[in-house]
Amino acid sequence: VSSNVASFVVTTPATQTVSYVNSKTCAAASTCTTDWNVTAGNVLMVMFYDRVGDPGGNISDGQGNTYASFTSIGNYDAGVSLLGSMLTSGGSPLKINSSGIHSRIVLAEFSGVILTADGSPAQSQSHQYGACPNSDPLTVTTSGSDLLLSVLVESVTNGATTFSSGTLAQGVGSGTGAFQFVYQVAPSAGTYKQQFTFSPEYNAGNQTCAMVALRSTPVMTSTPSLTSLAPTTGVVGAT
Repeated sequence: VSSNVASFVVTTPATQTVSYVNSKTCAAASTCTTDWNVTAGNVLMVMFYDRVGDPGGNISDGQGNTYASFTSIGNYDAGVSLLGSMLTSGGSPLKINSSGIHSRIVLAEFSGVILTADGSPAQSQSHQYGACPNSDPLTVTTSGSDLLLSVLVESVTNGATTFSSGTLAQGVGSGTGAFQFVYQVAPSAGTYKQQFTFSPEYNAGNQTCAMVALRSTPVMTSTPSLTSLAPTTGVVGAT
């Protein structure tokens, strides 16, 4: 910015937008590889769905990323674990490895978030009811703009599965081993809810559902800085 008395530069801070990148599901597997090149600095979320007979196991990848656990719920025929990693390198597909076999592995990449949960995860188990939770919805209260992740695993539903808010990244809405992986961006601080429902309700088996909020990447702010004056000298009272 220039004027007839001074020259200075105003730096506008960059904005960070929370956004979904891509996702994939692998069934009855101990490994799962993205169908896209991942990006360093983004977050990769991993969901393990374990039914009766699945041995479970740890998690690793070929690029040496570390994974934090956000929730892990054991339930007969419907156990779920949700983990995440801040990717340290990118430019190629990423292969997730586990020492056990999982009924489902879901991979989902997001940008503009960090691996910090905003508040405590909400979780519930439901057994042959028409909803998960079967009473009040899952509820999280955020302190700002967050990424909300909601997951559901169920042993069986012979009808249809729906959710109350968000966008489906990966899911199977009916049959044995149905599941849902849902995301939404909370635009501001507030209380957000999620509930999964099954129709007809009497045909639904065991279910486990959870909701987690991840904080958006902090944005560094800057103030205008004076870099030069013209003229640089003058008598007292001069402009």
